[in-house]
Amino acid sequence: MIAKLVREALADKEAAMEALLAKLDESLQARDDESARLRSDLAALKEDFLYNLQLLQDRDAELASYEAAVAALKSDLLERDAQLSELRIHISDVTSELASAKSSALLQEQQQDEILKRLRREHEVECPTL
Repeated sequence: MIAKLVREALADKEAAMEALLAKLDESLQARDDESARLRSDLAALKEDFLYNLQLLQDRDAELASYEAAVAALKSDLLERDAQLSELRIHISDVTSELASAKSSALLQEQQQDEILKRLRREHEVECPTL
């Protein structure tokens, strides 16, 4: 009877140990599955991060290129504005010179007309009608 009780107690302990071992194996498998899923998620996050990082680097390079182009265009615009200003000054100078030349030519023409009139008068006085 004691032997039977000992065997039953041992059997109960063995069953409890097997149940505990099965539960531990199940828990270990669940932990391994979760670990594998987390590693997969981490790999996907790393891949996404590297992709997004490359996009940002490409965008930064493109923006730097645009900024350089804008700076060059601004420089060209300032240079053209300076040239335009110089040309306006030159046009103004040439216009003034032209007006002065016209005035001088008109004065010369008037003087020539007066000289011609005077010479005609003198000629008429010296050589009355032929």
